[in-house]
Amino acid sequence: MISKPDTTLVVIAKNEQRCIERCLTSAAPYVSKMIVLDTGSTDDTISIATKCGAEVFSTEWKNDFSLARNTALDIAESEFNLILDADEWIISIDKTINLSNTPAGSLGLVSIISEGESFGEKQFGNSWIPRLLPRGVRYRGKIHEQPFSSAPRVKLPIKIGHDGYTSAVMSTKKGRNLQLLIESLKNNPNDPYTLYSIGKEYEFDKQIEKACASYEKAISLINIDVPFQLDLDYRLLCTLLELGRLEECLIYSSKIMEKYTQTPDYFFILGYIFLEGAKRDNENAKNYWLPRAEESWKRCLEIGEQPDLSEAVFGRGSFLAARNLSVIFEIVGDEKNAKYYRSLYQQPALLHKSSED
Repeated sequence: MISKPDTTLVVIAKNEQRCIERCLTSAAPYVSKMIVLDTGSTDDTISIATKCGAEVFSTEWKNDFSLARNTALDIAESEFNLILDADEWIISIDKTINLSNTPAGSLGLVSIISEGESFGEKQFGNSWIPRLLPRGVRYRGKIHEQPFSSAPRVKLPIKIGHDGYTSAVMSTKKGRNLQLLIESLKNNPNDPYTLYSIGKEYEFDKQIEKACASYEKAISLINIDVPFQLDLDYRLLCTLLELGRLEECLIYSSKIMEKYTQTPDYFFILGYIFLEGAKRDNENAKNYWLPRAEESWKRCLEIGEQPDLSEAVFGRGSFLAARNLSVIFEIVGDEKNAKYYRSLYQQPALLHKSSED
């Protein structure tokens, strides 16, 4: 358990009766107090949070996530502040964790496992995000805000579940995030992270051409790799593929191959690119395209899961790659291998609360 007594859970919320209890009850054993800053709920969020033992405060929503988070942090002013969104919850915390052993002034990175969709199926992505903040650290950015600090980042054995990227939840936020991001872009038109975030909003809304253009511009503005680089590259290849721009997929995937030699996510999308080639070029499908798709997904299994990679998706180094290999062998009529890879397709339950590690 977290052993420092002066640790506050800090949550901002609005109309979160669906999930606020799950968030608060999961964190209560690890913090000394819980603060919820409500920004205008009209449902039972406030009463539920109060029953869970949180101190609830209210403020006017001013279309600025950093402003709301910083207001809540001003109220908390603890030695450490654990930041969660209402649609997040603690899955597990290593029982040996001791904040007193954390380097002074450092920001604690936690593993956030987010449920979402890709190619029409459920997926779970992992992001390492600073959420355990020492006293005095504040946020910047109207949306997709980030702690502003030059302090070192330290990975902590804390796993957080997040279901805010599912279609059902995202549909309730449709338009709001995009509007805030576009406003932010006016102030900083060459910010790659804002462009990347805008692309994700367009992609969710099935505006694939606009999404692809946002990803391309974001990439053109990046000089060094950034924490969201893997997901940005992956999403660009996905949107290019969806738009039928196969040749550009092949060119860009070749360009970035060297930096992803140990990344299953890269070879996972590469397999889909070759599979698309097989669909277009029947004459060379069995002798050229399908063997390369097979090689790509086998490479995923060789590398295995890489949970320390930010934005990596669970399964691309294991069961999802195995599922795709089973399909490849079914296509070529190799039932023995198809059966073998089907046997490896076992999706773990990643978002259930576990006992302390």
